[in-house]
Amino acid sequence: VKVTDSNPMSKYWNVISIRQAFEQSSNVAMAKLADSLYAEGEFSARLQSFHLSEKTGIELSGEGTPMINDTSRAEWSGISNAWLSFGYESRLTPLQMLTFFNTVANGGKMMKPYVVDEVRREGKTITDFRPTVVDPQIASQHTIEELQTLLEGVVERGTAKKLKSDKYHFAGKTGTSQQNYGKRGRKNEYQASFVGYFPAEKPVYSVIVVIYNPTQGGYYGGEVAGPVFREIADNIYNSMITVHDALNQGPRPVLYAEQLPNRDAGNLAEITTILNYVNVKLDSLPDSELAVVDAADERVVVKPWDPAAQQWPNVRGMRLRDAVYVLENNGYKVHPKGVGRVPHHKWHTDGKGTLGQAWSLPLN
Repeated sequence: VKVTDSNPMSKYWNVISIRQAFEQSSNVAMAKLADSLYAEGEFSARLQSFHLSEKTGIELSGEGTPMINDTSRAEWSGISNAWLSFGYESRLTPLQMLTFFNTVANGGKMMKPYVVDEVRREGKTITDFRPTVVDPQIASQHTIEELQTLLEGVVERGTAKKLKSDKYHFAGKTGTSQQNYGKRGRKNEYQASFVGYFPAEKPVYSVIVVIYNPTQGGYYGGEVAGPVFREIADNIYNSMITVHDALNQGPRPVLYAEQLPNRDAGNLAEITTILNYVNVKLDSLPDSELAVVDAADERVVVKPWDPAAQQWPNVRGMRLRDAVYVLENNGYKVHPKGVGRVPHHKWHTDGKGTLGQAWSLPLN
């Protein structure tokens, strides 16, 4: 049986490191490693020593029994070592696989998964569930740390590189398997998965995503299941208050006039509504229908505004509706051009601006 890699970059892999093989999911490299490092049955026994052939014992009915092929089974053959090295000849539920990855995130301590802390009846606790240690250390601390680094590398440089976030680090592994392997005449069916944990430096959450026979976006774990993991992780991370700096940490920032609303003119009621919405406090309000916002360092003052008190109605800084209201109430015909507010340097009248003549209003 010939083992091949589906990664298009594999044609350049004459010699690669174990790290590269892991990050790029090289089946060929994993098969060679398993065959060269383990005698018949030893690799299977090593996998089973991680409790991968045991149920998690979660308090839910119907948990499937995992299987790691070994020499006691009729299905064992001369290629079983190689097949086990990249995930075939084994059956694990998503929860069982997640428990293993959670153990790696937990520094090697395997914990029994549970759903609830306690069951109460009429306010009294009748059943109490507490964290249970299955194995205090499934492998040496050095081995676990090396594996953590490899899983981070999958996201940094490997098959999950496109999923990398610039906000936080996560670690994980893509998985792609053919479900009807060896069944001739049937259309290929695949299972895509991604399992990992975050934040990588100090894990809090572990997540697994498994998609059977995906019909859109390809069928590789990094293309199909990985984006789902990333969306879940993003939403959880954004809600983790403890990992975000408080907005009020450090000295209070100085507000400069150019950062505040300034020279905005219009209806007073609308101006105060907007300022209240953005939580700008005002000491006092003028007794007028129209007003203008005047900004100074760290404060905003609203002053009365009387456009008609000048040679021509001054509508600079006004939005179109307010500007048209002021001008038409003074007998002008308005011809707006554009959208937005009246800039400070483009407004003018046609003619001398006498009553009844037309105004041209270029807007921002």
